[in-house]
Parts: sequence; C-alpha cells; structure tokens
Amino acid sequence: MSRRSIRRPTHRAPSSSAVVAVLIAFCLVLAGCSGVPHSSRPEIVRPVNNTSPSVSVGQAPSAGDDPRAIVQGFLFDAVYPEAKHSLSRQYLAPDAANKWQDNPVTVVDDDNFSVGVTTAGGDAAQVEVQYRQVGEISAAGIFTPETAGTGVGKASTAVYTTRKVNGQWRIDSLPNGVFIRSTSFATRYLDRPLPLYFFDSTGTRLVPDIRYSALAEDEPVAQWLFTQLLAGPRPELQAAVQSEIPDSVDPKRAAVKLSGDVVEVELPGSSQLDSASRARLAIQLAFTFSTLAFGSAKLTLTDGGKPVTIPGAGTVFSASPDFTSYSPDNSATGAQQYYLRTGGLYSGLDNRPVSGPVGAGAYALTSLAVRRSGVAAVTVVGVDTSRRLMLGAASGPLIPVAVPSSGGSLSLPEFRPYTSSANPWVASGTTIYSIDAARVAHVVSTPASLSGGGLPKGEIETLRFSPEGARLAVVVKSAVDGTQALYIGSVVTTTNNVTSIEDFKAITPASVEVQDIAWKDATTLLMIANSGSSTRLQSVVSDGSQLRTLQAVNLPPGLSRVAAAIGQPAVVSAGPQGHLTLWVDRGPSWAPVSGSDQTSAGDAPAYAP
Repeated sequence: MSRRSIRRPTHRAPSSSAVVAVLIAFCLVLAGCSGVPHSSRPEIVRPVNNTSPSVSVGQAPSAGDDPRAIVQGFLFDAVYPEAKHSLSRQYLAPDAANKWQDNPVTVVDDDNFSVGVTTAGGDAAQVEVQYRQVGEISAAGIFTPETAGTGVGKASTAVYTTRKVNGQWRIDSLPNGVFIRSTSFATRYLDRPLPLYFFDSTGTRLVPDIRYSALAEDEPVAQWLFTQLLAGPRPELQAAVQSEIPDSVDPKRAAVKLSGDVVEVELPGSSQLDSASRARLAIQLAFTFSTLAFGSAKLTLTDGGKPVTIPGAGTVFSASPDFTSYSPDNSATGAQQYYLRTGGLYSGLDNRPVSGPVGAGAYALTSLAVRRSGVAAVTVVGVDTSRRLMLGAASGPLIPVAVPSSGGSLSLPEFRPYTSSANPWVASGTTIYSIDAARVAHVVSTPASLSGGGLPKGEIETLRFSPEGARLAVVVKSAVDGTQALYIGSVVTTTNNVTSIEDFKAITPASVEVQDIAWKDATTLLMIANSGSSTRLQSVVSDGSQLRTLQAVNLPPGLSRVAAAIGQPAVVSAGPQGHLTLWVDRGPSWAPVSGSDQTSAGDAPAYAP
C-alpha cells in the first residue's frame, strides 16, 4: 500500500485542492462609532475576555436594537462556534441564517475599522463595515498576508442589509465570513499556531505547515487538525512534501477522538503498511497532534479498532520522547559561528582567523557561507570584492566559479542543509544557480505558480534555506521600484537532486524594505529591514503572520547582516560602514561577541551546522 504522495508534476493543468471546508470561529473586539463612521474614531463596544477563549461571552439581540447594534452584535458573536453559531444566527433573518458561512476570516487593521448606518428607510437599512485588510484566513486555516503598501490594504467596505422581522431588525443580506482586529488575532490565535506536519520528498525530515483555528478545546481541535491533515498541505507546499497517510484511506472511515489524555486515530489499512511507513506515519501524526494536551499528547493508531504497533514505540507513542530526533526544531548540534574581518575568515569559537590564506584575508571576501562535514572538514563559499564566487576548503585555496552575470552583483551565497555534498547556491539577477562538484553552475528552474505568482523582475540579494532544506527564502530587489521584499518558495527534488524552486510567495509588505534574513527555527525568520525611517531587527513567521519588531537593547544603529541557527543566539553586524562590529543576542540585551566592541570588529556572520 503506497503512502499518499502530494507531489505534482512541474507542468499541469490547474486544478483545485481537495480541501474539506471546516467551520472556523474567531474572536473579535469590535469598534463602533457615535455617528457617521467617516467622522469619528471607533470605540470599543464589548471587550472580549481573552483569558478564557473557550467560554462564550456573547449575548442574544435585545428587543428594540437598531440596525447598527444588530450588525455590531452579529459581528461580535459570529466568532463563537458553539451549537453551529446558534447565538450569532439569532441576528440574521431566517434565509440569511441558513446561508451564512463563517469563512473566510478577514484580519483588519485596528485603527481602520468602523461600523455605521449609511442608508435607512422604512423597514430596511444598510449598514457599512469599513476596514483595511491585514490578511485573510481560509477555511483550512491558511493565513495569506496583505502585502500592498503597509500591509493593511486599501480602504474597503462590506455592506450588511437589514430589515424588520416580526417588528425587530435582523440582517437579511451579508457577506460570508467574520472580521477580527489584528490585536485580537495576535493575542488570541497567534499564541497557539496549529501546524500540520508533512515529510520532505526524501521521507526523512518533517516540514511544518502552519495553520490557525479559533477552536479552543482539544477535542474539536483534534477533529479539525485531522480533517486538514487528510486534505493535504497548503498549495505552495504540494510539490515539495508528501503525506504518509495511505492513498487508499477513505476519509469517511478515518476518525480521531480523545480518550482521556490519549488521541485515538483510526486509519483503515494502516496495519498493512511496512514497518518504515508505519513509523513515518506515526511521526507525522505525533507532531501534528503535539499541540494538544499542552504539547504532551499521546497517540494510538488503530485499524478496524485494533491497535497498530509502531516500530520502536509500541502501540502508544508521542512526539517526545519517542521521535524527538525528528523535530524540525532540533538544535543544530555543534553549530559554529564564523564571520569576516578585513576580508578574512574568523572562527567565533576563539575570535581568531582560521589557518591559511582564507583566514589571512588573501581573497578579500565580502560575504560567505560555511559548511562543516566533520571536525576539520570546513568548506567556504564567498563573494570577493571583484564580484567573483570563490569556493574551497577553509584552509585554502579558494577557486573562482564561473557564474553567468546579469550585470549586477551576486547574491549572498548559501549551502543547502542535509545534502550529501557541499555544493553551494548563489543567484545572479533572479536566476538561481546550484554549483556541482566540478564547480559548474547549473540554472535552477523557478516556474511561476499555478495561480500566476512567482518572483518579480529584479535581483535576488540573499537566499537562505530553511533548516530542513525544503523551503528557500530570498530577498528580491524589484526592478520596478527598487523595493526589497521577502519571498519563500518550495524546493522540489528527485531523490536528493533539486529540480526546481516553485510557488514563491511574497511574505512581507511593500513598505518593509528587507535587507537580510536568517532562519531562527523551522517557522520563524529574523530580518534586518527598513520600516519608515529606521532600520530594525524584525521577525516574521514563514506564512507572513506575526511581523514584529524585536528588542534591540544595547544594539548600535547601522544594522548590516544577521545570522541565526536553531538553538543558537542570533548574531548581527552593526555600525558605520568600515567600522562594523558583531553583536550577539544575550536576552534581554545585546552584547559584543567577544566582550567588547573594540575586539568584535567584523561583518557577514554565519553559522555552520
């Protein structure tokens, strides 16, 4: 019995994903206004108790509520999932109550959201909801950021038509979905992301697929997660990952339930899988359900009600301790820090140059990536002041690699993790190259996504692989307006050979000028970016949510480069050009890497796992 492959051919006719629609409930703090919405600042009408997300604080409509109060009440209560939204549907006329669906969820900017009556006459009235969109969450829990301008989109209006039913105002016509203000979304849902997990194409490493749901109790969350897992990964990951759920599984016969502190998963046919497939299936399930029971959920897998034995774990298993080594956020054991000083390669272990001409600065490097394949086997790839790609052992010599030029500079180079050989990657223009063992540069295909997305025309400034190597983050400088934005694509492979990088998606708003990036863990990136008039250290989740400015206590201005690795402190270079120094995150403040800024001169920090 084969496992469920999510891989799709590089070229095919567009088709819709098999996604099962599941009701999602979201919490909302609504803003009202005292008059016409254009003329007054919204005020909070009914705050939500964010400390008890599973307890509804809504209320039924009151007799005599006017149209605006009815719309406000509906928007507030529509986020509660109890009894299929029976409370919020009391604000709707009968026909509207039967048709309304609670998705998509629109995340709106706090300061640009208002509700007010625009037209009224007799027994009918229209109520406008005015907003700017930060992002949208689909029924499958996939967040899509708004990337135009500052990331809050253009001014938009949703119209709710009300009429009198038995003498009381009710909503007769309305758009599907609910609204949630960005602060409420951040405090209530971003603190509990619900990632699904799939294996990369080699079947050896897990790749997280972040989802969000308003469901608060473990039982409905488990049902929701299972439905999404059966439906498969988000579109942009479909070519890069695979599910271990057998192809033959009938979703109508598959089921999940909680029995005490154990998640019981019924998957018909799972007992017929070979031992390796059963192990991978158990790992995928264990990590997907690890968000339940405060992260310590135990699972059992059954086929026809009979327990299925998992190799090395028995019939009861969990992500930890049974499969800890498969965690996408495993610490990069022994990851070492390197950096450049006056063009030479230095080791962060002792703040001294590596032995040989590379450490002595003979190659005048301006950027680098480092890979270790043993205690002493260290490979370096860098760009020198002549814009040449240089490759070789850290002890030297470095040999130039011919990379076709687009007329601009080469990007910061990179090594892909978990590959059998130290073949570097670099970009020229928006063309990405992989360098083979013979130092020959090969073009890596970057086809446009089925939805028409892809990389814009311009230059790739930086490329960075995610820790498991299944995704590639790039900073692209637009040829149209010179803005620099973060994009993430999926790595499509055959065995261990990359065939293409597909489905690049924009992650950051146009107003955020991204300079450099580094993966902090499997789902979070650190960025040096210009926001307004200042350069800041920021973080963003790989789906574009949770764009935040980080604390920079003691960190000097003039941020240049950033480096990070799982389980390691972030390192940045900062200061005036020609006098850059290296700083390490000591939480809650930053400190020079070697104890004082006088001995911490350097740039282009990098971690070598």
